[in-house]
Amino acid sequence: MVVPKSLRAVAATLALLPLSSTAAVVHQQKAQDLQVLQQEPYSDNTTIVWYASTSHAQSQSSRRAVTTCGDNLVTCTSKALARADACSGLFGYLSDKGSTAPPRDSVAVCWVDPEGPSGNNQCCTAWRQWNSGIVMGYLLGAATKTWNQCKTGGGLVGGVTNDVSLNGVCQSQCLGNTRECF
Repeated sequence: MVVPKSLRAVAATLALLPLSSTAAVVHQQKAQDLQVLQQEPYSDNTTIVWYASTSHAQSQSSRRAVTTCGDNLVTCTSKALARADACSGLFGYLSDKGSTAPPRDSVAVCWVDPEGPSGNNQCCTAWRQWNSGIVMGYLLGAATKTWNQCKTGGGLVGGVTNDVSLNGVCQSQCLGNTRECF
């Protein structure tokens, strides 16, 4: 069986993810006000957009043993469904940049296709809190699991997991067509 290069890269990146049962737990925040942090052109006339929170409220976190953090238990949703092909574009970008740190203070990244259907031209993954220790490849585990479990027959996807370990910080991560977790 021939495995596409992008899927091999995703698998290689996922193999590098830390497996730990101790993590800082980030308590849920209300929806964040986000601002564009950085934009960069990607392939085929698409753009990658990074967002940062404008809220100055600090998340409460504590370090304790969490046996389920990192399990990436997915809840599918019918809210904010993204096109699965758009999410494939986002995964390709994150895989290509796997060992690179995301922009400082980022809490969301979107793959935007200006030529996509009106109202559904992007796929985003968002997480609750900036974590200085993450690299882009760490965002692939929960996002890919969400894509695999929540992709509809109509080629749409949306879901969230509340037990993602991003470099030892346990938090929520979502996948859909919005830059905020729903």
